[in-house]
Amino acid sequence: MSDIQIVVRRSPRLKVYVRKTPSTVTHPKDGQIETRLKFAEIASKARGMKGLDPETGLPRAAALVMREMKGYRAKNRYVRKPKWLRDMEVMVEVLRRAVAEELVK
Repeated sequence: MSDIQIVVRRSPRLKVYVRKTPSTVTHPKDGQIETRLKFAEIASKARGMKGLDPETGLPRAAALVMREMKGYRAKNRYVRKPKWLRDMEVMVEVLRRAVAEELVK
C-alpha cells in the first residue's frame, strides 16, 4: 500500500483532501537532488547568522539562502517530451524491430 498525504489548502477557501504521496518524495528526480544539495550547501554557509536582514526583514540566514537560490536551475532538469515526439519515438522503435526481425529471417 502506498502512503497518503492530508492536504490542507486555505486559499481561496479552506479545502482539505487526501491524496497519494508523490513518488518523488521517496525517489526524487536528478534535478530535485541537485537543487536540494545546493540548498543544503547554502544553508550550511548561513549557519550561525543572527538578526534580521535590513533589506528583506527576514532572518539573515533565510535572506542569504533566498538571494543565492534566486534564479537557480538544476543542470539535470527533467524536461517532458511532447506527446507527438514520444509517439514518434515509439513508432521508430517498432519499425526498427520489424526491420531487424525481417533481416534475421
